[in-house]
Amino acid sequence: MQLIYFIGFVVYFIGCQYLVEKEKIPKEIMDCSALKLILGGILVIVLSMVMGVLLSIAVPLVVAMTMLVASIIAGKYRKVFNEMERGGKI
Repeated sequence: MQLIYFIGFVVYFIGCQYLVEKEKIPKEIMDCSALKLILGGILVIVLSMVMGVLLSIAVPLVVAMTMLVASIIAGKYRKVFNEMERGGKI
């Protein structure tokens, strides 16, 4: 059973990275400031904890939401650093 979770999470992670890299995430989310993005991510993770406990699927749900939020935050920072390397905003 744990192998199935692992394979599922690997596929889910690749899907999250695809969404971020191909800019399929809504522009409003990617244009937020870093503070709002991180606080929103924390809120999403906490809400997934509560929903996971109520639905008895706490671990998979929290892991999935954490992976999604981390992919979005990493994608935003990668985009900003690429602009800085090209001489863009600082």
